[in-house]
Amino acid sequence: MALTEVNSLGIKDLEVKTGDIAADAVTGAKIADDAIDSEHYVNASIDHAHLADDCVDGDNIADNSVGLAHMAHGTDGQIITYDASGAPVAVGPGTDGQVLTSTGAGSPPAFETIAASPPGNRNLIVNGAMRIAQRGAGPTAGNGFLTVDRWACSVNAVDENPTQTQITLTSSDTGPWAKGFKKAFQVTNGNQTSGAGSDDKIEIYQNIEGADINSSGWIYTDPNSDITLSFWVKSSVAQNFYILIRTNSGTLQSYTTDTGSLSANTWTYVQRTIPGFANNQIDDNVDAGFCIQWFPFLGTDKTGTLTTNQWAAYSSSTQTPDATSTWYTTNDATFALTGVQLEVASAATDYEHRNTNDDLTRCQRYYWRVTGNANDMPGWSHHMWHASASHAHFHCPTPMRKQPSVTQNCTMKIVSADTSDTWTSGMYIDNAVTSHDNGSSFQGGTFRKDISGSSIDHPGTTQITVAGNVEFAAEI
Repeated sequence: MALTEVNSLGIKDLEVKTGDIAADAVTGAKIADDAIDSEHYVNASIDHAHLADDCVDGDNIADNSVGLAHMAHGTDGQIITYDASGAPVAVGPGTDGQVLTSTGAGSPPAFETIAASPPGNRNLIVNGAMRIAQRGAGPTAGNGFLTVDRWACSVNAVDENPTQTQITLTSSDTGPWAKGFKKAFQVTNGNQTSGAGSDDKIEIYQNIEGADINSSGWIYTDPNSDITLSFWVKSSVAQNFYILIRTNSGTLQSYTTDTGSLSANTWTYVQRTIPGFANNQIDDNVDAGFCIQWFPFLGTDKTGTLTTNQWAAYSSSTQTPDATSTWYTTNDATFALTGVQLEVASAATDYEHRNTNDDLTRCQRYYWRVTGNANDMPGWSHHMWHASASHAHFHCPTPMRKQPSVTQNCTMKIVSADTSDTWTSGMYIDNAVTSHDNGSSFQGGTFRKDISGSSIDHPGTTQITVAGNVEFAAEI
């Protein structure tokens, strides 16, 4: 029977059963503080509604318990970073091939496309930075190769010979200096007192071996295959200058372009892209297959009506359009080049700087010299002197393009154990040594100087007895 009255003496210990308590009769007020603990919770009974906002923190999460499945879904390719406040933010996915690059503190990383590094050994121009000048810096007047290696001038009918000079750049040479160029090739006009003659010419040029063009990857007969010429140029006179590019094989073809209008005494970067042409022919040999010519001035006998920036059959009487004579009629006007690059590409890349030894080796394929003053010639050994001739064996510092011409600008002597013989001229290559894979590559040989004297056959040494040099040239 249910109790109708309960007092402190009315209930015995353990007499109240669950069935004696009405539903919902026990309220929070009847529960002592800190009386309910984990043993009173039914498994899986606490749901989101019973959790206060922000009540679960890191202390309530077991170590290594939050996996990728518990993170909010995002976009395929997204990554998570943090903003300036420390809050996580998503970085959108990049495109195929892009890389994630830091943009520094205070800004999120970003995906960007990184241009592929251009291939090495791509510059078909030798000594385009104008650093090597085995013949000397000049200034030197005249035609041909006189100062900077591989760069020559061709002058005709001038009143006063222009000079060639390797000039040294400074930080004031804004443009090329910041790109790492410290030297340039400069032509200085003379005093052309009679003005601009119809047959006058000043030309700067470099020839390129046909074999180098053929092995470059340029399909020179395909209009969709490009090469790009780039260079820094400065003129003391504001003017547009023309450039001629031509083949040297078969029926000669030429492509005329220009520098654009140059401001006086201001370095300007120029790049010109030249497509292949179906009529081009370039023989695969060590001779000049391709030529690039810059014209500070060209007289009217060699200019005429011509469309620039397209290939055409070469004509010596129409190499460029008719041009202004302002530069040529300005006494001591200057024209300078550096950073010349020719590469198989549809746009110019940064100049391919090489170390000095690499540049020198490439230049010595075409020219080198040995200089002395009463000293044994380095690398020349096993010298013999006998009754009819003196012999001196030598090796080139690098295989040359072909057997060179030899110019003796000194007095020489071969000294043996018994005697010696001195001469100022008459030396020549008696026996040439060529490479096995290419008969045109010259590696060394034997000098011979025909003499008369007693029969002597002893090893000796070769000396330059006064300051001077011996030159070996296989230029094109």
